[in-house]
Amino acid sequence: MSNARTHDHGPDCNCESCGDPRSMDVLDKYLTVWIFAAMAVGVG
Repeated sequence: MSNARTHDHGPDCNCESCGDPRSMDVLDKYLTVWIFAAMAVGVG
């Protein structure tokens, strides 16, 4: 069983299953921006 169910995951959680949000790819980090940019190009 994972330790992910045994504690509250907050912004300062350092467990391995949460990961580090600063290590996300640019595409993942700015996914909303990419979606809106694609919609703007498609509409325009």
